[in-house]
Amino acid sequence: MKNALPVDENGRTVLTEDLIGKYINQYFYSDVSPVGKIVGIHSKQIALVREVRASENLTKMNFIEGGFSAHCDNQN
Repeated sequence: MKNALPVDENGRTVLTEDLIGKYINQYFYSDVSPVGKIVGIHSKQIALVREVRASENLTKMNFIEGGFSAHCDNQN
């Protein structure tokens, strides 16, 4: 995967002001967990990150069992 962020002469990522407001997520196979939101840049390699928490999904999903897993028929 190509790194879309700028890098310095040593190949390390350089943080820029346009990253403020972006979210950071932790990826583990198909699972994605929210980590934080970049609220400031302290230096070229140190970002100030505010923790974010996921809230409960209040959508009533209708899962139908069958096959390898279940199917949700009301995703619209």
